[in-house]
Parts: sequence; C-alpha cells; structure tokens
Amino acid sequence: MEMAQTVALMLAGGIAVPLLQAIKKALGWQGPVMLWLSFVASIILAVLVLLMFGQISLAGIFANPEILFGASGIVMTLAQLIYGSIKDKL
Repeated sequence: MEMAQTVALMLAGGIAVPLLQAIKKALGWQGPVMLWLSFVASIILAVLVLLMFGQISLAGIFANPEILFGASGIVMTLAQLIYGSIKDKL
C-alpha cells in the first residue's frame, strides 16, 4: 500500500464520522446498529478508495480479501478514534 492510498483511507475515515452522525440523527439509531453501520460504511469507503487507486476492480472486489479488510480496518479504526475523541461534544 502506498502512502497516498493510506492518506486517502485516513481521509475516508474522517469523512465517515459526519456521514454516520447525519444518519444517526436522521434515523435515531444507536448502539450496536450504529457499530454495524459504521463497519459497512468503512467497507464501502475503502472499496471506493481502492477502486480509485486501481488496487481492486469491480469484478474482483473479493479476490483479495486481505486488501479489502486491511483497508476497511484503517477507515474503521480512524473513524472510531475520531468519534471517540469528539462524542462528548456532539
């Protein structure tokens, strides 16, 4: 994984927080449902970044699961870190 791709995944993690907060406020979801939604959102955002960098193709999204789950792990970890640090202020 190259540095630009890692930075893009980190930015995607930062984008996930306000996106998930908007969904949380609109639908009133909390707890485990939001955790699962953040997991799904991190996979979607990671797929978008990986497609943008040509790391995967639409036809072979699940051909390399270690790439997909590694990238979504970066997005999820950063999103949870950001959310954990600002949740008292929301």
